[in-house]
Amino acid sequence: MSAASGNLPTLAAVAEDATNPAGATVASLLSGKFSDVDGNTLAGVAVSANTIDATKGEWQYSADGGASWSALGSVPTSSALLLNSSALLRFLPAANWNGTPGTLTLQAIDNSGSPGRTYTTAGSVKTINAGTPATDLDPTGTSLSTSVTPV
Repeated sequence: MSAASGNLPTLAAVAEDATNPAGATVASLLSGKFSDVDGNTLAGVAVSANTIDATKGEWQYSADGGASWSALGSVPTSSALLLNSSALLRFLPAANWNGTPGTLTLQAIDNSGSPGRTYTTAGSVKTINAGTPATDLDPTGTSLSTSVTPV
């Protein structure tokens, strides 16, 4: 399972000083970019790296349809954040900053279902060691990028 070369996911640009950008679902970000040799569908992702410099803003996720947002913070491969395909991702820029922030590494998870696989909810963060091989986990991942446009 992988993202096709040259077909990397991109979050729509955010305006500088935006205080409540909408974000996008994991499914929409990987739509047309996810493939699986067994024909399985996308179940979610493991966010296994966050290269953002905090002075530029922060990547955030929502597991409740955008009712609340949480900062991703540091996400080492050994405790990658599990998000299902309906979870939202967004970039919240720092005040008066524009440009291209650091990326997130997303490792796709298919619906073949490793036993006991559960995803983050609004009240419970779930993680996985994304460096440990699993039949439903993309071992390499792909970068998610965005940009912040000046106003």
